Amino acid sequence: MTAGAAALAVLCAVLWGGLAVSVRYTQESLPPMATAGFRFAIATALLGITAPWRRISLAVDARQLLQIVPVGLLLFVQIGTFHFGLAHTNSSHGSVLIGSYPVFVALAAHFALRGDRVSLPKFAGLMTAFAGLLAIVAGASPHAPGISADPATFRGDAIILFSSMLIGINTVLSKRALVTVGVYQLLFWSNVLATALFFAASLT
Repeated sequence: MTAGAAALAVLCAVLWGGLAVSVRYTQESLPPMATAGFRFAIATALLGITAPWRRISLAVDARQLLQIVPVGLLLFVQIGTFHFGLAHTNSSHGSVLIGSYPVFVALAAHFALRGDRVSLPKFAGLMTAFAGLLAIVAGASPHAPGISADPATFRGDAIILFSSMLIGINTVLSKRALVTVGVYQLLFWSNVLATALFFAASLT
């Protein structure tokens, strides 16, 4: 890995770590689904702008849409549960629990993708990592400074963990879809579908 690639990886980790804090902060004035809608509307607009600049067509046919729609629907449910869960737990718990998704990616890929098998040593390692994540959350003291202003709940933590599991499933769906759909097309149209559903849900 080059120094530039390492710097970008660190930047990505920092941004990912700050996501839960940003979402939690925004939800003080916006409902969870509206927050998700604005977040993905910005991302979709950027994809729509950069695709022509990079001379990438966003056109898809009916066969490709059949691959895109399940990814978009699951994206809506996954991001929706993440934002909803953060409304019921604190950002530190949310960030740690959503970070458990590689465990679910590996387990989902084991059953759905050829060549992505989880051996017994790998399974033991995944479970150890997952147990460590849960221990960090379970070990947080409810009497720590600031906790009372941003309380964690079992309900919120469980919803975030469910959202993390959905990332694993959607990663496998996306990998399957990429056999017939380009990366930009999959990202753009699944985001369009999810964004429309976020704003529709925010009106209910």
